[in-house]
Order: sequence, then structure tokens, then C-alpha cells
Amino acid sequence: DLFATVTFLLENSPGAVFITTYHNRSGHHLIEFLMVKWGLKCLKLLDGFSFLPSCKADSLQGNIQLVEITLEKGKPK
Repeated sequence: DLFATVTFLLENSPGAVFITTYHNRSGHHLIEFLMVKWGLKCLKLLDGFSFLPSCKADSLQGNIQLVEITLEKGKPK
């Protein structure tokens, strides 16, 4: 599980962040539930449409975001 691995790495690397892209294809499959489950928080850095050429962005369903994932403050190890 990706979120279990990210949580493990962040817990064992103080001050670390995990930066990734996320493609939200459906409003029914959001990552917020998993973020809460694993004690993580997410900060949107960029919306994909702001850095993709319009010819590529127009062909995507949903949206792509560049996000930074960190441990939620106060989460026990």
C-alpha cells in the first residue's frame, strides 16, 4: 500500500516530505479518506492545467495536481 509506505518513510525521516502527482479521475474516488486513515495531510502545490500544454490538458478527464504529503501534526508514532 502506497500510503503505508509513505507514512513509514515520513515517520522515520523527521522533516521529510513526499511530493507526487495525483490524478483525480472521479469524485467518488478521493484520497482524503486514506490521508485521514494514515495520519497524513496534503498540500496542493500546482494544478496540472497550470503547467501542462493546453493540447495535453484538454484531453485529460478530471485533473492532475502536484501535491506535498506530510505527517499530520500530533500523530502518534
